[in-house]
Amino acid sequence: MRKTVTCWLAAVCFWMACSFSVVADVLVEPIDSFYEDHREECRHVGRMFIANGPDGKVYLYKSPELPEVVATWENGYRAHIMFTYEDSRGILWGVYEDYNGTVGWMPMDYMDLVYDSISFQEEHSGEITEQSGELDEENLEGTIRFWKYPGSEECEALSVDDTEDYLPEYNGVYVDGNGNRWGHVGYYFGRRDTWISIDAPGAEFGELYPDGAPLTGQQDEKGSDTETVDPEGRQPEPGEEAGQTMQNSSDRIVPKPDYGVMALAAALVLLVAAGTAVLLVFLRKKGNKRL
Repeated sequence: MRKTVTCWLAAVCFWMACSFSVVADVLVEPIDSFYEDHREECRHVGRMFIANGPDGKVYLYKSPELPEVVATWENGYRAHIMFTYEDSRGILWGVYEDYNGTVGWMPMDYMDLVYDSISFQEEHSGEITEQSGELDEENLEGTIRFWKYPGSEECEALSVDDTEDYLPEYNGVYVDGNGNRWGHVGYYFGRRDTWISIDAPGAEFGELYPDGAPLTGQQDEKGSDTETVDPEGRQPEPGEEAGQTMQNSSDRIVPKPDYGVMALAAALVLLVAAGTAVLLVFLRKKGNKRL
């Protein structure tokens, strides 16, 4: 009996562990009719952006084809963009959903990418070596810090007592100008795409960089952490600062209905209506003949 109960509990624990892994990897999608209709055409992004629109504002619309404003952001507002969709004009639209369930689409031309771990990996791809490992317990001093990227001042501290005897594993190593070794952690208890200091996992920023953080390719002297994204690869015009949107309100990108799709839908409706009418006439004539 005990053996049966033990096996049953083990099976339950295994099922719960598998279920947790599946839930942890679920891709959150917006509850939006346009997204549902164009899911296959949307690309997952899942990164932070900063609003930078004409006249200091970014408007969120009902959909890339419906110019109904559902929200307005002042420039500087940070938002997590879930997916993007490219319309028939070649304009890239991002979708955002807040905690109240409001969903809005905005032109990505008016959103600046926040420099993050992905940006860092792209910039330093040639300096990151493929090397797997796990933190050495001898280097642990009560705290593990998960950094946004090497040189970033953003981190999340975790007590070693909360690791549940499972230390972070890294799958890539980067050595900075100060000789600090960094390990890239793909996932660790809800933390995705972070970095840990291999030799001093609990060290604070000032200990790792006593003279300040080294500048990344997207950080200026003021410590900006935004990356200008231009879908067309256009270079800034003379007098135009990186990340500055030069359009005014008259040039603002707004959604436009896809008239081609609308015309096709209308033609199909007419075709069905005509076919139904013909069928009714045929059935009526057939009925009259029987009488």
